[in-house]
Formats: sequence, structure tokens, C-alpha cells
Amino acid sequence: MKVKSRPKRSPIATVVRGLRDDRRGSVLPMIGAGILVLVGVCGLGAEGGSLYLTKQRMQSASDTAALGAATALSQGGSYAIEAKGLAASYGFQDTVAGTTVVINKPPSSGSYAGIQQAVEVIIEQPQSRLFSGIWGGDAIAVSTRSVAVAVQQACVLALNRTASGAVSLKGNSSMTLRNCSVFANSTDASSISVGGTASISAYSASTSGGISGVNKIVTTRPPTTYQPQIADPYATRNFAPPTSCSYNGANIGGSMTLSAGVICGDVKLNAGSDITLNPGVYYMVGGTLSVNGGAKLSGSGVTIVYTTLNGSSYGRASFNGGAAIDISPPTSGPTAGIVFFGDRTMPAGTQFFLSGGASQSLKGAIYLSKGDLTYAGGAGTSVSCTQIVADTISFVGNSDLEVTCPGFGTNAIGGNLARLVE
Repeated sequence: MKVKSRPKRSPIATVVRGLRDDRRGSVLPMIGAGILVLVGVCGLGAEGGSLYLTKQRMQSASDTAALGAATALSQGGSYAIEAKGLAASYGFQDTVAGTTVVINKPPSSGSYAGIQQAVEVIIEQPQSRLFSGIWGGDAIAVSTRSVAVAVQQACVLALNRTASGAVSLKGNSSMTLRNCSVFANSTDASSISVGGTASISAYSASTSGGISGVNKIVTTRPPTTYQPQIADPYATRNFAPPTSCSYNGANIGGSMTLSAGVICGDVKLNAGSDITLNPGVYYMVGGTLSVNGGAKLSGSGVTIVYTTLNGSSYGRASFNGGAAIDISPPTSGPTAGIVFFGDRTMPAGTQFFLSGGASQSLKGAIYLSKGDLTYAGGAGTSVSCTQIVADTISFVGNSDLEVTCPGFGTNAIGGNLARLVE
């Protein structure tokens, strides 16, 4: 008689059949318990993944908030408002859903505790339990911490890439830069030169070359040499070229109010002269704007462009001690933030003398990319925003500059204004 063979079972099928047919009564509960454990482990894994993603998003929020706060700090803005606004943009709004966003300046802990240029952001938010709630317990607190440092931007930049003494001080002159830095793009061994009894006080002094007289420089951050060159912060700015004269310079004097236009020829303001400039762009063509002691020149929303009509004779400026200068720039338009604009086509080394001293208040940027600038001013005044960008810069007498510039329309010198450190 022929016997039919049974289909061969897989090992797993054999085990399952054995468990099914087991009559001892303990296997099924064990299977059920195992399934519960398996589901719980899977649930906890999913919950852990959710918490991890939340913490990642929260870390991004605190990093961004710290960087934004430090940048605002370097610009004189409200760092706390900036930080909380950025944290809220990630969904972590202070006091909402149990969220706390704490801003500390200086940081309360870590390597930067007590450093006034640093800002600490701590975010905490409770997260409801999911599967782990089976075992009870309060909400899980998730928190992150970030610290960023305000990188003080430059308020003095010499663009010349090869000159010795691209930034120079001689005699007993002094330059005080409040919460800002000096930078020279020259690769010369004496790119920044401080001679005689002259001195520099600044947040930092940096150059693409070397420094002569480094012992006469007092800085919060040690001076640095042979650094990458800084890009021209106003390289993309331009102005509409003039076509004809609006004013004859010889007829300007005494007490006058001028409207924007083209001034041709020399303008000399002596003691008793009082010229007010209405808002707009003024073109100084083919002559020198001279302001001597006892004279006054003022205007708000003003840019003075030193340029040419014939391609050969360019406007210049000469301000002498005791000249009362009070000019601030437009806050919008192509010359926003720039109070003096030197035509980029003028010969390199064109001389400008802005040595009005303590009564000289030029708010915004003095931008003379081809100019050889001699400067003294700002000392003893309340000017909070003055940038100097020129081909070469010589400081004479006493100068006192600061770049608290929100609302002036200026561009930052030196790129990023903050860096994440913790």
C-alpha cells in the first residue's frame, strides 16, 4: 500500500502549532505579556524619537535667538526683544504652553559667564508623555542653552591693500573707538602705524599686514595681524551723476539755506557763516568745500558727493579746528547711511581734511574709497554713529568714534556681527 507523505512544516510553524496545542495553561498569558512589552518598547521608541526632534528644533531656536540677540547687542538694539521674537518664530513663545525663554547678559554660567559682549538663551518647555504615561509621571521637561558673542564691528577701515601706515597716528594724537574696531586691508608690515606718544583705544585692532607701535594700542581683544581682508561695505552703492551746476560756489556764504543740487567751484565758510542744507544729495564739483573755525554747516538727511563734471577736476573737503559741523545722512535710497561719498573714479590719494575737532559731528559713513583722509573729530560730542572708510586714514589730534547705528541706514563693516560659542 502506498503511503502519502505529509507536507514538511517549517520550524516556525512547528513551534506555533506546539504552543497552540499546549494544554498547560501558561503559554498564552506569556504571549500576551510579551506582546504588551513589545508594543511598549515600540511606543517608547516612538516617544523618544518625538522628544529628540523637539529638542533639535528647540536647539535651533536657542542658537538662532542667541545669535540674533548678540547681533542686536553689537548694533545697540534691544537684544532681549530680538531673542524672544526669534524663539517664538520656532514655536517657543515665552509664557505660552508652559514655555520659558530666559535671556542672560552676561551669561550666568559656562566659559563666558560675566562677559558683557556675550548673551545666553535658555529655552525650556514641558512635553506631555505618550506611551510612558501608562506608568504615570509628570510631563518631561526639555531644555536647551546657547551662548553667542557680539563681534564688535569696525568703525574705521582703510581699503588700500599695500600702503605702509594705511591707518596712522603720529605725535600726541589719540583715537578712541567705543565698542568698535579698526581694520586695515594693507599687507604691509606697518599697515597700522602708531608713532610718537599717539595711542589707540578700541575693542580690537586688526590688519592684513603687521602693526607698528602695538604697545601703544589698548584693546579689549588682543590686536591681530595678517588677517583676511575685509570687503568694501559700500562697493555696491552708487549715485546719479550730475549734469550741470545748480550753484556757483563763490556765491555761497553768510547765512543761507540750500536745497539739493550741484555746487560748482570752491565754497569757503569763515567765522559767522551759517549754511543749512535741506534733505537731499549735494554734489561738490571741481572745488573744495572749506569750513573754518567759527563757521557752521548743518543738515539732516544729507549726502555730499565729491565728484566731477569733466572727468578731471574732483570736489574735495577741508574742515578746520573749531568748525561746527552737524550732518546726518538719508536713511533710504542709494546713498542711505552715507554722509560723505567720494567718487570711485577720482585719483587714488585725493586729499580730504576733516579736522573740525570736538565740534565736528558727522553721523553715518564717511566713504572716500580713493581718498587720503586726515581726520580729527568727535571727541566730547554725543555722536553715536560714525564710520570711516577711506583708501588711507591719518588721525591727528583727538578722535572719538562709536557705531551705535540702528536707524541710520549704514552697512556693517566686517560681515557677521555675532558668533555662536556655546
